[in-house]
Amino acid sequence: MNVSVSVQSAIRYGMPAGTRVVAGKSGLDRDVGWPAVPKARAPAFDSISPGDLVLLSVDSLRFIDDALTLAKVVESLAEHGVSALAVRGSIDQQATELAERVGLPLLQLPDDVLISEVEKSIARAINERRTQLYRHSLELHRELVEVSLDGRGLEFIVRRLGEISHRNAALLNDQFGTEHYHLIDSRPDRAELQQLLAAGRSTVDWPGLRTGGRSDPPIIRLGLDGYCALLTPILVRDIIVGYLVFVSVGDSFDEADRLALSRASTVCALEMAKQHAVDETERRLRGDFFSELLEGRLSPEVATERAERLGYDLGRPAVCLVFVAEGEQAGPERAASALFTLSRQANRLLASQRVSAPVSAYRNSLLIIYPIDAPPSTKPALAFAQQTQELAAKEGRSLSVGVGRCHPDPEGIRASYREAHQAVSIGRQVFGAGRVSDIAELGVYRLLDSLRKSNDLTSFCQETLFYLIEYDKRNGTELVQTLDTYFKCHANLRATADRLYLHRNSLAYRLKRIEEIAGVNLDDFEDRFRLQLALKARQLIAV
Repeated sequence: MNVSVSVQSAIRYGMPAGTRVVAGKSGLDRDVGWPAVPKARAPAFDSISPGDLVLLSVDSLRFIDDALTLAKVVESLAEHGVSALAVRGSIDQQATELAERVGLPLLQLPDDVLISEVEKSIARAINERRTQLYRHSLELHRELVEVSLDGRGLEFIVRRLGEISHRNAALLNDQFGTEHYHLIDSRPDRAELQQLLAAGRSTVDWPGLRTGGRSDPPIIRLGLDGYCALLTPILVRDIIVGYLVFVSVGDSFDEADRLALSRASTVCALEMAKQHAVDETERRLRGDFFSELLEGRLSPEVATERAERLGYDLGRPAVCLVFVAEGEQAGPERAASALFTLSRQANRLLASQRVSAPVSAYRNSLLIIYPIDAPPSTKPALAFAQQTQELAAKEGRSLSVGVGRCHPDPEGIRASYREAHQAVSIGRQVFGAGRVSDIAELGVYRLLDSLRKSNDLTSFCQETLFYLIEYDKRNGTELVQTLDTYFKCHANLRATADRLYLHRNSLAYRLKRIEEIAGVNLDDFEDRFRLQLALKARQLIAV
């Protein structure tokens, strides 16, 4: 258990009245190892260790080395990693500026003090403060563990943390959303806290928050528009699953607050690990259930009963949604992590909308069986898919989503899943990644997709477009693209020319060349239909 005392506390509890901070206030949070006094002659600083609070009389410098200045001492001690330098005697401007630049606290002691007495006072204060902090941290840890063992949950843990520490305490989820907030002061309220944290989130070096094997989680300080926050991650198996935060007006935090956050984050990690174990068991049960349901190994009656035991009602009409996280091909662990994050996000969104829907990872994608109150409309499911995709986009992640048709019973869920899976596959192939694709709106693409593995579809596409494709390759032209745009603009010459940034005469010439090369008549309905069908098929197959 790392119980440390800061420079600020060493000044407060161990240094004589009248001690001033001349420079380096940014380093007042540094941990103090022990007070140290240099020897009166060279080598004077051999006994100084990193973290020491060095006590020095300016008059003693001339006994060490006539050429030694206070600025050189500041530079040397800063490189050595001491916590602070306290000086009796005159402090020159050069030493002050250097201490400020390197962030080393430079303290001015009163002229009438004895360095040896200050050393004893600081050593005594550090011992007493460490003992006090150790006892306080043990008591806090014991009480929070009891709260956890009593099963009162994370909300009560956060409340007791705030009460014991007399601080505004908040528990954030892994996306920086406020889950629980215990307010001691009147400000900031929950909404203001969320805004402040959202603004401060971009300043946090997220990779630096991992412990890398250290016993205590790291703690960082955030300045938040008139407020100050202490933030520490909650880690389960070295994965950040949430954050604990103290927030106050101004900056009044000390090592007691950092120690309290550190101990509380450990208790929260245990609590969340317990919940994670429960969730993992439920996920396995859901995964087994989904597999058996979608592979047709359950009768409707058994499926309904199993779903009820998991807390879901499959007796209602439902739509299957299939989510695929894009850009997660770096390995199975990363893909599994992306699905886990996505499932948590989806569950939070479902809970906020008071919708009870099965959510499970299935075959490298996330599957949600979304209940529908007014069949056959799938608008609520489509809206949910769009919201989930937008939330992911705000966090820099891309999702492709497939939406099946609404079916009235458990047997129909298998069909809806196949449709949703087909929709996301077609959507990614035809329209690109990061879109919501509704099977009901894919039209002829569904028919073409069912023929994708057929040699007949490839042959049809080649026969219809072969000469145009080859002509484009040989001459660097864009006749196939021109034809596709022409059909997308419903054969409207002006709209097609505008979209292709062409003059109408140039477009007319291109269309005439297309008719000559492909041997078709664009005024003929059968030829137009055959060309349109081939262009759509070309988006599904490699031609």
